[in-house]
Amino acid sequence: MRKRRYKRGGEFRDQRLFIIACEGARREPEYFAALVGRNPRVRIELLHPSGEQPGGSDPQRVLQRAVSFARDNKLRPGDQMWLVLDIDRWHPKHLRDIVRQGSQRPQWFVALSQPCFELWLCFHYEPTPPTDLSCQELKTRLSKFLPQGYDVTDVVRRTETALEHARRVDSDPSNAYPDQRCSKVYLLVEELWRFVANIV
Repeated sequence: MRKRRYKRGGEFRDQRLFIIACEGARREPEYFAALVGRNPRVRIELLHPSGEQPGGSDPQRVLQRAVSFARDNKLRPGDQMWLVLDIDRWHPKHLRDIVRQGSQRPQWFVALSQPCFELWLCFHYEPTPPTDLSCQELKTRLSKFLPQGYDVTDVVRRTETALEHARRVDSDPSNAYPDQRCSKVYLLVEELWRFVANIV
C-alpha cells in the first residue's frame, strides 16, 4: 500500500474529507474525532460498528462499510478513504486480501496495527512497548499511562511524540503489512496532522 503524496501548486479545496472505517466502536472514533476537532480544513466521516452490531469488527465488515459509503458518496480530489484494522485476531490471508482490494482503488489506504490500535495509543507515551505483550496486555499497559481513564485529549496532545516513535519502528513504510510492534496508523495521522497540527 502506498503512502499518500501531494503535489505542490495544485488546486486547494477548503475542506478535505477523510473517511475512516475502523473495527472499534469507541477508542478509534473518539481518537480521530478529538484529533481533528472543529478544524475547518478537515472533515472526517467515521464508519464504525454500533455497540449492538455483532461481528462488526470483522475486516470484511469494515471493508463493506467503506464500499457502501463510497458507492453512495463520490470521493472528490484530495479525499481519502482509510481502513484501520488490527492484526491480532484475524487470519493474515484475510488481511492481505483487504490490503489488495484497497490498493486497487484510487484514494484508498489501509492502516494495519500489529497487534492492535492500542499499540498506536501506547506510542504516545513510550518509544516501544515490550515485544511479548498481547493486545489485552497493551490495553492494561495503556491504562497505566491513563490512570483516570481514557483521556483522549491528553493522548492527542502527544501526537508529535507518537509519530516519532512509530516512524522509528517501521522498517518499511511502503509495505502495508507491519512488522511486529508496528502500527501503520501513523501514516493516516501524518496526513491528518498536516491540516490540524497548528490548531491542536
